[in-house]
Amino acid sequence: MSSSVAPPVWGEYVAHSHASRKNLTNALLCLCVLAPSLVATWAAYSLCSPNSQDTAACSFAMGHPIAFANLLFFFNVSLLFWLIGLAQRSFWLIDPYWTLIPPLLGHLYQLHPNARFNEARSALALALLWVWCLRLSHNYFRREEWKFGQREDWRYTKVPPCRDTRTYKVHGTKRQPTLPLTSSPSQMAKDMPRSWPLVSFLAVGVAQQPMLVGLTLPAYAVHFVEAPLCWFDG
Repeated sequence: MSSSVAPPVWGEYVAHSHASRKNLTNALLCLCVLAPSLVATWAAYSLCSPNSQDTAACSFAMGHPIAFANLLFFFNVSLLFWLIGLAQRSFWLIDPYWTLIPPLLGHLYQLHPNARFNEARSALALALLWVWCLRLSHNYFRREEWKFGQREDWRYTKVPPCRDTRTYKVHGTKRQPTLPLTSSPSQMAKDMPRSWPLVSFLAVGVAQQPMLVGLTLPAYAVHFVEAPLCWFDG
């Protein structure tokens, strides 16, 4: 008698090896998922003149950088990441990109054809964004044991996360991890199985947009102001 395999539980911790098919697929997905935004940005910045009014698309991209960033974010992150999450039954993908998107948005504003900025201020702001990004990315992948997509953010669950009881050496000192290394399956999906796809779109997809785009609004100001760098910037 053949037994049917139950679908994975939402947000369930599923361990896999570094060379596993799942890990390699998720790594490739993580590398390529922003391709639509990169292609759209390249097309807008290379084919549209700074004051272009030829098409509505060019007029929008050239005249409204923040709105253009929001449009890219909505379709490529809020919508596409959500659809991938539904297919994989895990919204892990937003976690590594939470640290990558802010510096990428900073460069989106820096490379805009209408950007006018002080070079020193721009270099300083982008350097700080990348330092922040690398620090949090290291923290994330260390928690994930340098793998892709083992778990989604434990804060999406309603039950307390389970903690790894192993002890690790950090700079010669034994200590237990301060972040959960395993998380309980998502109770939100269990509590509302019919409405979870819509709820997850709002709670996991759309909710990230005002936070991440809002977080990088100073990068827009940096690249559309030509005033010299001064003590007030600190």
